[in-house]
Amino acid sequence: MTAYGFNKADQRHAARTLGRVLERRKPDNMARRRRYEKNPEAWLRFYLAATFPLPFGDVHKRIVEAAVRAIRTGAGMCVAAPRGTGKSSVLWGVALWAILSGACRFPVVAAWAHGAARRMLRRWLSALADNARVLADYPGDTAPFKETTHPVRIRLLRWKDSGELAGADVRIMDGVLVLPDGRGALGTASIGGNTRGLFATMPTGETLRPDVLFLDDPQSKAVAESPAGVRQTVGKIESDLFNLAGPDTRLSVMVACTVIAENDVAEHFLKHPDFEPVRVGQVLTWPAGFEDKSSDARKLWEAWNIERVEGMADHDGGKRARTFYAANKEALTAGLSVSWAHRLDRKRGDPDASFAAMWDFYRLGEAAFMAERQNAPMQTETTVYNLTPELVASRVHTGRRRCDVPSEARLLVMATDLNFYGLHSVIVGFGNDGTGWIVAYGRHDNAGREIVPKDLPEPEAKRRVFEALVRHGQELSTLPLLRNGQTMRPGLWIVDAGFMPDVVRRYAEGPARTLGMPVMPARGFNFDRYRPSPKNCIGSPREMCHLTESPVAGRFVAFNACYWREVSQRAWLATPNAPGSLSLFEGKHAEFSEQVTRERLLEKLHGEFGTVWRWRTAPGWHDFSDAVTMAYVAAAWGGIGTAAGIPAPTRRRYVERRRCNITHIPL
Repeated sequence: MTAYGFNKADQRHAARTLGRVLERRKPDNMARRRRYEKNPEAWLRFYLAATFPLPFGDVHKRIVEAAVRAIRTGAGMCVAAPRGTGKSSVLWGVALWAILSGACRFPVVAAWAHGAARRMLRRWLSALADNARVLADYPGDTAPFKETTHPVRIRLLRWKDSGELAGADVRIMDGVLVLPDGRGALGTASIGGNTRGLFATMPTGETLRPDVLFLDDPQSKAVAESPAGVRQTVGKIESDLFNLAGPDTRLSVMVACTVIAENDVAEHFLKHPDFEPVRVGQVLTWPAGFEDKSSDARKLWEAWNIERVEGMADHDGGKRARTFYAANKEALTAGLSVSWAHRLDRKRGDPDASFAAMWDFYRLGEAAFMAERQNAPMQTETTVYNLTPELVASRVHTGRRRCDVPSEARLLVMATDLNFYGLHSVIVGFGNDGTGWIVAYGRHDNAGREIVPKDLPEPEAKRRVFEALVRHGQELSTLPLLRNGQTMRPGLWIVDAGFMPDVVRRYAEGPARTLGMPVMPARGFNFDRYRPSPKNCIGSPREMCHLTESPVAGRFVAFNACYWREVSQRAWLATPNAPGSLSLFEGKHAEFSEQVTRERLLEKLHGEFGTVWRWRTAPGWHDFSDAVTMAYVAAAWGGIGTAAGIPAPTRRRYVERRRCNITHIPL
C-alpha cells in the first residue's frame, strides 16, 4: 500500500486514466428527451423499458401522478399496492426521472433493510452506466459512468474541451453517487442507521443536501405488530429522515409500503394529512355475493377451486381450472374487477387477470392474500373486547389537568409496579360508583437508564431498588394533588411485591412510615393460583383480594390479577365520567395507552372450577397496565369495587353430638 492508500495496480490504472478524456456530446434527440420529460409515465416506459416491460395499469398511473406531484410541490405521497406490482420500481424510476430532468438534485432512498437501499443505489448506477437510451439522450450526466464505475478511476476523468475534472464520483460504501459538473447526486440511507447530516459535496465545493426522500418498505413484520415498535420507527423517520433537506428546501417524500397490521407504519403514512394516499388492492371489486360463503357465487368459485386442486394433483398444469373457468366465466366474474389487467402468467395459460387473481387468492389463502395483495390485513385473533391505544388515548376528561382531582372522587389511591428498569406509578381517584379518574402517572428510573444494571451483585441490586423506592416515595408525596383548590393526600399506596419482596417489605416497614399514608405491599396471582382459604387469609377477604402473609414479604395484599386487569380494561370502554368509567387528564398519552393495551383478553370461560382468562401479551413493557390494575385493587381494599364483596371463607361448622356411654353390666 502507498501513503495514499492505493496499491500499485490502482496507481497503474490511475496513470492510464489520466490520459483519458471525455467528449462533451450533445443528446442524440433533444426533442424526444424534452417530450418524454413532460410525460413522466411515458419517460419511464421509454427510457426504462427493461424495468417496465408490461403496459402500465391504472395503479401505476396513480403512483406516477402522486409521486410527481410530491416532487414538484415538496409534499408527501404514500402508496400501498400488491406485492409484485412494481411500486418500488416505479418510485425508483420517478426519482431517476426527477434528477435527470432537473426536477430535483439529490434524491435519497431509505429502506428498513440497509441492503435493500444499497441495491436501489446500484440500480441507479447501472442505469447511468449501461442503459443505452439514457446514455444516448443524457450524455452530460452519464459520460463518466459509461467510461468507468471504478471509484478511483472515475475521479480522474477530464473533459476534453476544458481539461477540467468531470467531477463524477462513485462511493458505494458511503452510499452516494455524484453526477458530473455538480449536476446533482443520488444517495442511500438506512432507517435504523445514523442519517443525520447526510450530504454530498459537489466539485465546486457546494454542499448538497437531499431534496427527495424515497422510503421503501419502512418496517419489518415484528415492528408492524408492535405498537411501541411502530411509534419508535415513525419517530425515527419523522425526526431524522424528514429533516434531511437544507434550510431553503422543502423535502419531498415518497413512501412505498405494504400494510402488515392495523395501525402499523404503513397505515400511519396512509392516514397522514400531509401525504397523498394511494391504496390499491389486486382485486378492486369481488364477485357479486362472494363475501357470503353460502352464496351461489362463492359456491361456484369453490367448485372451480376443487377442479383446480384436483387438476394440479393430476399434473394437468391448470387445464381443468381453465376449462371450468371458460365454461362459467360470465357467472364467475360478475362484479369482479382487478387493478392491473396485465398481471397474469401468460406462459402458463392464464386466460386473464381475473383468473390469475382468484388463483392467487386460493393458493395463498384468504389471510395472506388480504395482507399481501389487498393491503387490508384480517384480524387474526378475536378478543373479548376491542381495546386499542387510540381508544385509551381518547378517553380524556375535558378540562382536567394533571394532578387535578375531580370533586366526585371520594377515594384517592396510588399504585406502583416495580421492575429492574424502573418504577411505574399511577394515582387514581375513585367515586363511590366505581368511576375512576387518572390523576397522574409517571416513571421513575436512573436518569433514563435502568435502576439495576445487568450482572450487578444481589446486595447492590437490592440497595439500589430500596433507594429508588425512597426517592420515588418522596416524589409522590410532594405532588400537588388538588380537589376544589384543597390539597388531598392518597388514602393508600400499594407497591408491587412480586419483584424483590423483601426489599419492598423493608421499605414499607421503614421509610414509608414517614410519608403520612398507609403503604402496603401487594402481589397479583394468575386465576389458577389465586385460591383464598381460611388458612392463608388474615381477616375477611374482599373483592378478589385478601390480606395474607409470607416469611419473606411479610403481610401483603394478594389479588386475582386476571380479574382486576379485566375490570380496569373494561373501564376504558365507557365514556369519560360515565359510571364505572376510567379517564385521563388532558394531554398526550401515547406510551401510557400502548402499555395499557399490550395485554389483550382473548378468551374468558366459566367452568366448573371457576373463571378462566386467556391473555395474549404483545412485546414491550406493560407496567402502567399493572399499576392501573393494582389501583383498582387498592380501591377495592378501600371499599369501592364492582360488587358488594365476597363473604369471608369460614370453617365448616362443628355440630356437637351427644354421646351415649353404656356401662357394661356383668351377667
